Amino acid sequence: MKLNAILKYVLFLSLFSFAINAGGIQAADVTEETSDKKEKEVYHDATFENFSKAYWRFRKFDIEDNQAIDNYMRINECDLYKEYFHNEFEWTGIRNATKEFLVSNNKKFPENFQFMQPISLGEYDFEKKGFKLAEEYALHGVKRFEITSDKLGANVCGDIMPIYNYPKVIALELTRPLTFDFFEVDPGLAEDVLSEKMDEYENLPAANKTRKSFLDAREVYMIAKVKMFAYKPEDFQHRQGYYLAKMLGILEEIEVYADKDKKQLLFRKDLRRKKRTKTKEF
Repeated sequence: MKLNAILKYVLFLSLFSFAINAGGIQAADVTEETSDKKEKEVYHDATFENFSKAYWRFRKFDIEDNQAIDNYMRINECDLYKEYFHNEFEWTGIRNATKEFLVSNNKKFPENFQFMQPISLGEYDFEKKGFKLAEEYALHGVKRFEITSDKLGANVCGDIMPIYNYPKVIALELTRPLTFDFFEVDPGLAEDVLSEKMDEYENLPAANKTRKSFLDAREVYMIAKVKMFAYKPEDFQHRQGYYLAKMLGILEEIEVYADKDKKQLLFRKDLRRKKRTKTKEF
């Protein structure tokens, strides 16, 4: 057995564990209430690797499930998986080291996520000083979001097929329904944004000025920031064939940007509940 490979991997896990404990990945106790003193939260991107870690954090798998361990390695350590998986003597050592790592560190894996959803601007309301959302994109009492990872439709470790029990999409069920059909924007900023966005649309031939091209021209980007707190069995299959993992979570913040690169912020709202301060009786 090439103990060298296992020792290198154990060293890597030790260093990664130290980085997590040192603050590289932040975690917080699950609660729907926060203190008035707002702490800086880290919201992780919706990558397949981060999804796989969240599944372990929220106990989707049993630590004795060797297939789940192996698939975790396949997602997060593809090169190591390809090189040693077919040598059961070396792989057993790597698998055992991974188990120890997951037991010690799963509670430090991502729970806070952010994902982007394109929306389109409706009419500007001069009285309320803000944009309505186009009706096609307005959210009325929404309780579930589908969060798609970066690997949907892409191969993972050389294979396009789904990885068993590791969905690439999360169906996030919110604790409170969300209505989002309007957001405030200063009139001057709103005029500048629309002027820039509608310039190309105005130059289209009349036949190409469809509802779709109008909505495309007025597209902006909503960033939803959520805190997950539980996995809800069982996974289910979408009509398009892919699987979704059901998770429970809290929507903590909404941002709206004029551009996909998030350079021009239009709106931000903190949705976290604040703790009520009790007045002392004398």
